[in-house]
Amino acid sequence: MSVTEVHSVLERSMEDPGFVDTFRADPERALADYELSDREEKALRSGDQNEINDVLGEIGLGVYVLPVPIVT
Repeated sequence: MSVTEVHSVLERSMEDPGFVDTFRADPERALADYELSDREEKALRSGDQNEINDVLGEIGLGVYVLPVPIVT
């Protein structure tokens, strides 16, 4: 699994409002530069905190709380 990639997406979502806007409008484009597994991408696209935390638990980051939802 791509620990650094998932973490980078989540960090960017907290620091870059433009990235969040792009993600909401076109998640495929927003995630194009990241090497994510299908499971990781699905979790991020879902915006489901439990699903994201499940993926993060699988890659050893534990629970991660998003400050803003990246999907609406």
